[in-house]
Amino acid sequence: MIIGNTAAQSALRLASNIILARLLAPNAFALTAITSLILTGIQMVSDVGIAITALREGEMSRADEDRLWSMQLVRGVGVGALVAAAAVPVGWIYGNTQLRDVLFALALMPVLENAQSLYPVLSLTHRRLLPSTLIELGARVVAMVTSILVALVSPTVWALVIGTLVATGLGTLAGHIMSGRWPHFVLDRAYIARQWRFSRWIQSSSTLTFVGGQVDKAAFPFLFGMSALGVYGIGATLAGMPAQVTQRWSGSVFYPLAVKMLRGEGAARAKLMAVRTTMLLYTAIAAVAVMAVAPAFFLLLYEPRYHAAAAIAAILAAGTFFDVAESSLRHFPLVEGTPHFEVLTVLVRLAAFAAAVGVVYLTGAGVAGYALSYVAGLAASHLFMLGVCVRRGYLRPGFDLLLTGMLVGAGLLVNALPLRRASTGGLVAEGFTVAALAGVAILLVYLRRGLPSLPAEPAPETLREMAEEELGIRVERP
Repeated sequence: MIIGNTAAQSALRLASNIILARLLAPNAFALTAITSLILTGIQMVSDVGIAITALREGEMSRADEDRLWSMQLVRGVGVGALVAAAAVPVGWIYGNTQLRDVLFALALMPVLENAQSLYPVLSLTHRRLLPSTLIELGARVVAMVTSILVALVSPTVWALVIGTLVATGLGTLAGHIMSGRWPHFVLDRAYIARQWRFSRWIQSSSTLTFVGGQVDKAAFPFLFGMSALGVYGIGATLAGMPAQVTQRWSGSVFYPLAVKMLRGEGAARAKLMAVRTTMLLYTAIAAVAVMAVAPAFFLLLYEPRYHAAAAIAAILAAGTFFDVAESSLRHFPLVEGTPHFEVLTVLVRLAAFAAAVGVVYLTGAGVAGYALSYVAGLAASHLFMLGVCVRRGYLRPGFDLLLTGMLVGAGLLVNALPLRRASTGGLVAEGFTVAALAGVAILLVYLRRGLPSLPAEPAPETLREMAEEELGIRVERP
């Protein structure tokens, strides 16, 4: 379900970017990147772990669901007010009045998002991904169609803004229709206080995670200009395609498995690590494929003003592996009740990124060096969290280190291929060749290890008999 959802969303996102890149200037993408940065920042600073709380509790009574949804809605209204308040100062800092107006309009987005039903999240505890998949795919299609239609009439940043708002509103409505009820607004101070004792570390971690994950885009316009940020964002979109699968896998599959299996015996933990190993293999192969395909992809499908995004995408693709490896390890101390390690991990990432950016600034390495600095921060945080998990006895470091070395070596090899500088035809041939090899490698991993999950456990015998009696049927036992 995750693979199909992500493949469809990635195809829609790429198609939308290619079409809109011909209708809109890079400045429009830069404005949306900045507004997304502000929106995401304020939302993560105010994160109180609603989804994590819902997944930890699993089955929730309607009363508790109403309380948790009310917390979510209040947070959304507060985030919207903060976004609106930040519009004027942010527009002044970047010297762009249009950015101010866009922020005012998008202040409605967190309100709509946080009014969404908890039903899609609660369904994940039973590995039912269909509700969230339908909502995400539907919203992506609506956003794409709306943005393109508006851009044909008015080729400005407002095409992207209107598409986003319409899709978010319809996604919220769809979630409540699927759940079959609209929750009641209930503010319970005792419940909020109890949830805050756990979620305060989540809030701190989310804040620092946002800073660590988005600081590159925040500082970019001051070093290289607003239009260059649009090109950087386009490159990051291609590089982040594997992450679209892994992020959903991490939250929808791996975290629920970690909650269940880390508290078990050695055999259960071994199965959990095998699932993680499988995902890292897929991620490393996909990262190398993006490195190889990026130059031909932008050469064939984008106008010349976006061709510089190829080098950015190739570098940032390596960061996807480090991000997946580190984020999956974060679940282990979180399940064991020690979420402060998340904060320390992000601090390591920020320190490494800042040091690398200082080197880039002093040496004049340019945009490519800047992207490499971001990847260096991700690699440092992965190594730190790996060390924490090794010391706490969760796993051994050998596989992570081996795969890291192989990924770096493959990236250097792909960049050094003689076809890369031979001709346009050679560049395209190289991209297709490596993509085909990556497809074969993914097939081999699938045949050998399957998908990165565990098969659903059969229902207990008693439950099966009750269901059969209720349906009035009997099934012969082998």
